[in-house]
Amino acid sequence: MRPKFSSEADQSARLNSHGKITSLATKFTMEDPNTPFSIYVKKIVADPEIIDIVVNCKLMLDFESSNFPVALQNWTSGNIIEIGIAAIDLAVYDVYWASGFSQV
Repeated sequence: MRPKFSSEADQSARLNSHGKITSLATKFTMEDPNTPFSIYVKKIVADPEIIDIVVNCKLMLDFESSNFPVALQNWTSGNIIEIGIAAIDLAVYDVYWASGFSQV
């Protein structure tokens, strides 16, 4: 049984569904391409010199994709709706997504 939220704002302000991005051979979006999500990027082999990366993505109110700085090992605050093809090297970084909305 799925929990009920007191409001849509309560639901969207929390991370309620998640997964790992395993391919960026195509643009990455949620099942509903208008659903915003956050990402967590972790370097597979730690390097204290690298603290962030730039990701080509589209935020919820953007008209087109552009570069967006993303701090490593922290959930992004941007409401991402699309990550571009090969925008993150998945051989170098593990990337997880999470959303306030169900994707199941």
